[in-house]
Amino acid sequence: MEQMEGRNEQAPAIELVRATSADIEAYIELEKSVAGSRTYSAMLTPEEVSSEFSKVIVYLIKEGDQVVGSVSYEMKGPDHAYIDGLLVTPARQHQGIGKTAMAKVLGELKNIKTIDLVTHPDNGSAISLYQSLGFVVGERKENYFGDGEPRIVMTLEKPEAPTQFSEIASEIKTMTVVDQDMRERSQTEDYWDESVDARHTAHMREIVSQIGWPTVSKVGKDSSENAWLLVQHADRDVAFQEQCLALMKQEKPGEVNPRNIAMLEDRIRVNKNQPQIYGTQHNEVDGKYVPRPIDDEANVNERRKQMGLGTLEEGVAGMYEKYGPPKKD
Repeated sequence: MEQMEGRNEQAPAIELVRATSADIEAYIELEKSVAGSRTYSAMLTPEEVSSEFSKVIVYLIKEGDQVVGSVSYEMKGPDHAYIDGLLVTPARQHQGIGKTAMAKVLGELKNIKTIDLVTHPDNGSAISLYQSLGFVVGERKENYFGDGEPRIVMTLEKPEAPTQFSEIASEIKTMTVVDQDMRERSQTEDYWDESVDARHTAHMREIVSQIGWPTVSKVGKDSSENAWLLVQHADRDVAFQEQCLALMKQEKPGEVNPRNIAMLEDRIRVNKNQPQIYGTQHNEVDGKYVPRPIDDEANVNERRKQMGLGTLEEGVAGMYEKYGPPKKD
């Protein structure tokens, strides 16, 4: 996991700067500064670092103009983040830099329910630091990074915060019940009420105008998910869908489910007769679910992974599990 330090009473003045491809050499120099330690698995080639930058969110820790470390995390799901790495250069260890950097990252992930990481069982200062931030020691994993060394898993579990707009959350829940009832009935009955989606779209416009996008911290996880579902069904107002998508993309991790961003973006593109990006929208063809046209389909699974989605093949299989086989024309 990381090279760690002890305690310092006064938090150092540092900032986290998002790393880009231009920082690969600087990142390698950081890794070299702690390479060789049995408690740290370093990345020393541009290929390794480039791959890391493409998969996770990496920050350089800067003190003034000097890079003194790095910290990174990966979103494993809408409620799950993994602290991928924390490094402080040897000359700047034991001065509180690692703890301050972690506090900044945890602030960014404040709405994430589960945050975990791994560290070496012999890295006592790291274990103590993480425990001071609320992490709990879990299971031990042998040869975790393939370097012959064990790691222990540490986890921070947070209760869901109270909602800011409980009345609006209740309104969203009520609309969702009506929405799903109509759609479930349509599977077995000749029933469809066009006014339902129109009425819900109008109400969602009012809500978004009043509070912005209904995020997890504003209306709770369930109502935030349901708000997306109602907008996903607002196909008669694509401009409103686009407005909501833009608002969702502006939110911090944990406030909006990234899978919902992907599905709404695909829905909008399909509504505009454009190829999908993530392949979440399907046609029914000869008794089979077939993804609608996808832009750059060869790389779709990598894009899906970045948004917390399974593979395209898993997505198709999920359609059969959820809806059963489609009827042939």
